[in-house]
Amino acid sequence: MICEVDNDHRHIYTYFNNVITLQDCVDMFDTVAARIEPGAQYRQINIFDRNSKLHQMDIDAIKLAQSHMAESFNAKGLQRPRSAMVSLDELAEPVLNYWCALCDNNQAITADYRVFSDLEEACEWAGIPSEPTLDFIATSQAKR
Repeated sequence: MICEVDNDHRHIYTYFNNVITLQDCVDMFDTVAARIEPGAQYRQINIFDRNSKLHQMDIDAIKLAQSHMAESFNAKGLQRPRSAMVSLDELAEPVLNYWCALCDNNQAITADYRVFSDLEEACEWAGIPSEPTLDFIATSQAKR
């Protein structure tokens, strides 16, 4: 997993390129919380490639990850009006949709989450230019 916080433009990019575990999620949320400007508003794009194996993560781990995210981000006053989830793996889409449903029902989470299979559409919805996102993906794939 690779995470980048762009404080100049207030964007958060995450790229999940390995099998995802609860600890990976916790580490990513802690990394984001440590790098953001407290109280600032950010837009986020999360990309899940075919190696992420998100569908192998159990429901309890997903709920624990979400709880930790809410705690970490709320402690820093992070505001995320939109967080796009891009699935490059068909098997990840149901899990991402489940994540979105959990977020919608959790009052501690104020971000609007949506799942996309098209990167351009996700970037447009999230309000993040696609060119820096494509650069982030290319750099992330090179780090494998």
